[in-house]
Amino acid sequence: MSEEGGSEPGGSKVIGHLFELDRIRVGRLYDMVRDRQRVIADLAFKGIRTMEILGGGAVIALFTLLGHLDQLQPDLGLLWWSFRLFIAELVLVQLAVALGYLSQNALMRAEFVKAETSFHEAAGRRLDWTTKDESRGNRLLWGAIAAVVASIVLFAVGSGLALYAVQKGRVAAARPPQPLPPVVGEMACGAPSDGR
Repeated sequence: MSEEGGSEPGGSKVIGHLFELDRIRVGRLYDMVRDRQRVIADLAFKGIRTMEILGGGAVIALFTLLGHLDQLQPDLGLLWWSFRLFIAELVLVQLAVALGYLSQNALMRAEFVKAETSFHEAAGRRLDWTTKDESRGNRLLWGAIAAVVASIVLFAVGSGLALYAVQKGRVAAARPPQPLPPVVGEMACGAPSDGR
């Protein structure tokens, strides 16, 4: 009798079944991980798409507002700053998309190197592949997250500036016009006074 159970009747079948059960269990775990990754990627995509729509809509709203300057009389300086912030928000969202792509590409390469190394080690061969792709991918991913957070901040500040510009214009338009102060040394009809 061997310790591995190979000479016992059915011993190797039991070990084979255990390996098969482990393979099935591991396969199910991988499927669950893939499903969760799909959900996370879908949520990230929807969040980025929302920021694109919000930023683009804000720029269109500002252009519409600029078409009604005579009625609203907003503070143009604040509106232009708001416009700049919305454009910067859109640029940051696109930067987040690019960084997200680059991070996933780097992480995929790192996983490929790990898989190839494991395969060669299981076959008894030594494979000395080293990669810095995993740390690079993680840095790029954090950069993408930071770009999205910064775009949210820029959108909030730009929205606040636009609202303040319109409110400031409404307050200025609601005030009655102030009379001009009299000019010293002139009469009401515009003729010079004799100083008495």
